Amino acid sequence: MSYMFSNTGRNANNYILNLGNEFNTSNVTNMSSMFYNAGSNATSFNLDLGNQFDTNNVTNMYYMFSNTGRNATNFSLNLDNQFNTSKVTDVYQMFSNTGRNATNFSLDLGNQFNTSNVTSMYGMFTSTGYNATNFSLNLGNEFNTINVTNMSFMFSYAGCNATNFSLNLGSEFNTSNVTSMADMFSYAGCNATYFSLDLGNHFNTSKVTNMFNMFYYTGNKTQTSFTLDLAAGNFNAVTNNTNMFYGFLTSYATIYVKDGTAQNFILAQNSGFSASNVLIK
Repeated sequence: MSYMFSNTGRNANNYILNLGNEFNTSNVTNMSSMFYNAGSNATSFNLDLGNQFDTNNVTNMYYMFSNTGRNATNFSLNLDNQFNTSKVTDVYQMFSNTGRNATNFSLDLGNQFNTSNVTSMYGMFTSTGYNATNFSLNLGNEFNTINVTNMSFMFSYAGCNATNFSLNLGSEFNTSNVTSMADMFSYAGCNATYFSLDLGNHFNTSKVTNMFNMFYYTGNKTQTSFTLDLAAGNFNAVTNNTNMFYGFLTSYATIYVKDGTAQNFILAQNSGFSASNVLIK
């Protein structure tokens, strides 16, 4: 089903696609770019995958929803409980630019979005809900990243211009095998008045070598305090940390780290940091 609905209703004012109850995809293995650019210029966007949209055997979701509903005023996509991704290995830019210019952006991956076999999440959510006033991204309970090695640009520019930006990576967001986090959160929620980023309990950076621009202008205009918990790992393997916290609004941030070595590493990243807001947990 690669490119099956690509560019459908691209310039329509109102985009409605309801796949109904007979659209059975239980034998499909490739959904790459399936909805790419669908309803990209529509003001009103509605996509209903129906009750038989089965992804149990899909391995490729490369660009699947990229640019979908890009310019919709209201963008909402709920993958519900039928969207099982346990065999998926490729999610390259799967949701890049999805609902980019929506005023209200909501993306719910549901409870079956299992990514335990994915190794690269490069650009998966880059520019998602970029201009949304209200930004909501729910990764669900099965967003397992245990085998992922590349998270470069994963959330870059996501909800960049949102008034309210909230992202909780959940209890299964395990980064113990990740080696690249370059630009992972660059510009995410950069103009938010309210900014919340919860990295979860397993944000392990012990194998990461590349942190180039990792938090570049992340939550830059935040007006309230927020916390980054980086205590699950160390930074001993990092070889590229250029601009890791460039433009980061340090005065409102509290960062937790594992030990004194990690604390010194973070303090060296930005002149605005001090021992009072980079704390050993």
